[in-house]
Amino acid sequence: MGDQSYPEWEDSDPAPDLNADLAYVAVAGRDYRAAWPMQALPGYELAYVMDGALLLWLEDRRLEAGAGDMLVVPPRTPHREETPEEAFSEVIYLGTMLKASSGRGRVFPLPIAPLLHLGRGHIVEHRLLQIVAEVQQRAPGYTRIVSGAVMEVFWHLARATAGIVPPQADRPTTLALPNFAREAQEYLERHHAEPLSIDDVARHFHLSRQYFSKLFRRFTDQSPHSYLTQVRLQQARALLDETKLTVQEVATRVGFADPYYFARAFRAHSGLTPTQYRNRERPAQ
Repeated sequence: MGDQSYPEWEDSDPAPDLNADLAYVAVAGRDYRAAWPMQALPGYELAYVMDGALLLWLEDRRLEAGAGDMLVVPPRTPHREETPEEAFSEVIYLGTMLKASSGRGRVFPLPIAPLLHLGRGHIVEHRLLQIVAEVQQRAPGYTRIVSGAVMEVFWHLARATAGIVPPQADRPTTLALPNFAREAQEYLERHHAEPLSIDDVARHFHLSRQYFSKLFRRFTDQSPHSYLTQVRLQQARALLDETKLTVQEVATRVGFADPYYFARAFRAHSGLTPTQYRNRERPAQ
């Protein structure tokens, strides 16, 4: 920041007793749909566009947001949103009430623009992902952590409005959804023998299929479908080694409804058909 100064901020918090009550947080992935009617909510609504595009009518203004953009709707402000035709949107929505210690509703004391381009990987994106994860897991203390993270989001948005670039750490780190990848992998491992679809898994984690798949690939470098197939084939090899089940029975036991697809997938991954794998010569013990 150098010798820059922002007189309205001074050196102290202009609202030291301000807290955030989270009303909702949601990850929405959707195609074009008819516009909702204008509505005015009692608290703030933030819409961060992870991917795609989103239109916002804010009273008499039309704002167009793309990936890395944040839309900010103040309390009691008529607005509506819409995904542009022939487009899609992947959005993190956050609704919150800001309140003083007395319980009375407040607005944030510093200016925040209704449309801000933050860019992917901005600290606000990381905080929003953290809030999603905390709300999903509900570990002890999550309400305090979420409240603090929401307030941090507002401070960063005020900084962005003032043109202040967040300072970079000496060793930047990538924040991720805590334990998301491990939990998703464990879920696939536990349920691999069931007629499981990626839509089912995404619903379990309260995410859209598209967003779940993107997060899974981001943290594991492979798709959920690829990982599920890998787990099933690993279990199939064990059954072929340790049991006398038929190939069709093995396919069913590990979650393949179609034995022909199982045989093709097995060969693609191991270079052998299931029968050839079972009959192969094994090293002497």
